[in-house]
Amino acid sequence: MERLNYVEGIIDGFLYSPMFGGSEQSMHALKICVGGMQSGQALAIVDQYMKGNPSQWDWQMNLLVHRALYAACKEPSAPLQ
Repeated sequence: MERLNYVEGIIDGFLYSPMFGGSEQSMHALKICVGGMQSGQALAIVDQYMKGNPSQWDWQMNLLVHRALYAACKEPSAPLQ
């Protein structure tokens, strides 16, 4: 449960970032992509990404979450192209 809350908190931070000068366009695309996800789906995406990229385990978690979601949202079946 703590990991799920952590990932959801990072996503909330990403989505709120335009208030502090972040790209509104890219955050809108992320919002569209993650908006339809079920609870726990983003965590599963992050877990899968981390399993497939052990060379990045020393990275900051916010970067890993961003990379994982970006990769998942770029898939042809996802809304973010």
